[in-house]
Amino acid sequence: MSDRIAVMRAGRIVQIGSGADLYERPVDTFVARFLGESNLLEGTVGDIAGGRATLAVPGLAQTLEGRAADGLRVGASASALLRPETVRAQKGGLQARVAERVYLGELVAVRL
Repeated sequence: MSDRIAVMRAGRIVQIGSGADLYERPVDTFVARFLGESNLLEGTVGDIAGGRATLAVPGLAQTLEGRAADGLRVGASASALLRPETVRAQKGGLQARVAERVYLGELVAVRL
């Protein structure tokens, strides 16, 4: 893989950066979906402080917290990007139903 990658949409460059930059800090949902597996949860931005933001997601009892993207505004609609490899089960976490288990060799993908 190259040092720098350009992601294009409709003939225009959307984002240029390293593979890690594009994967971990996509500029929009198009780039997030373009690279790897992702779960995007849509909601409304709550507080923003110290480079972190909260997101109220309909149907979730608790707000999500994560890195705030540039240009994010309180009260605006936004999406939280959750990569499967960053999700960890915790006691007292969210309830879910297992919809599918897929054996992938060294790991098992579980869709909830």
